[in-house]
Amino acid sequence: LVSDSPAFRAADPLVYVLTVDTAIGRKRYAMLAATVGQVGITSFQKVEGVSVAKYHTEEALQASPLAVMSDEQKRSWETTRYRSNGALACAIGHSHIWRL
Repeated sequence: LVSDSPAFRAADPLVYVLTVDTAIGRKRYAMLAATVGQVGITSFQKVEGVSVAKYHTEEALQASPLAVMSDEQKRSWETTRYRSNGALACAIGHSHIWRL
């Protein structure tokens, strides 16, 4: 849907915003909140994600209760003991949003 179309305005889509509770996360959320209003989106919900400050590696994140993954999913995700690039945290956050 195009943001200036009647169908878009009638749908009033709910947008989930995956972010973390850090200074930069709060700043990005505020900027996004201002921007989505300009294109006609009035319904959006903040979803707190996983901070790399708490789980430095994907292995540590996968072992946490936040990783709602089946054993098969855990086996198929190639974990590393090295610093995470955020891919697993994003996947977990998006999975949580999907369940909402």
